[in-house]
Amino acid sequence: MGLENKINLKDSLKSISEEKLPTNLYSSILKYEKNETAKNLLGKAIHEHLGVFFNYEYSEYMNHVDEWELNRYLLNI
Repeated sequence: MGLENKINLKDSLKSISEEKLPTNLYSSILKYEKNETAKNLLGKAIHEHLGVFFNYEYSEYMNHVDEWELNRYLLNI
């Protein structure tokens, strides 16, 4: 993990900050899963666990209809 391997966090964050930020939640998850800096800092097991968690949360989010959506779309159809 990052602390055990004495990874320089400042240098790691510099490379991340130069990348274009994702524009939606799903893109963020895909970017996280491919991010070697996150994997090196967190360790493979934690990185994978968080990836599974993020995908589960996204799935729950996509299956939820909130009050705004009901008011916005149900009444306009």
